[in-house]
Amino acid sequence: MLSKEAERAIRAIARIANPHGNHDAVVATVEEDCLVLLVSHRFVREVWNDPEREDFPNQEPDGYELTIHGRNYFSNKRRRWLRANSGALIASVASIAGAAVGYLLGHFFS
Repeated sequence: MLSKEAERAIRAIARIANPHGNHDAVVATVEEDCLVLLVSHRFVREVWNDPEREDFPNQEPDGYELTIHGRNYFSNKRRRWLRANSGALIASVASIAGAAVGYLLGHFFS
């Protein structure tokens, strides 16, 4: 799981639509250490307009875009939560349904 700051950064990068030329907007919105973390964990990918600039390590990218892992982060997070809590959800619904059926049967037969 990522920190709240990293999650806000993913949302901010997703809102800035054009990956070619959004470098200044992303740098102004997201803190540098958070951006480095997201790039190193492959949630965000650096984008260059000229593919040959990628070979020079000191060149700043033209922009940033979310990878598939970054785009699916929040849906995967919800899926993990649901998988972890599905037993409790089923048990609570079953207990409420059992109480309702018990009340109706008690009311009907009394």
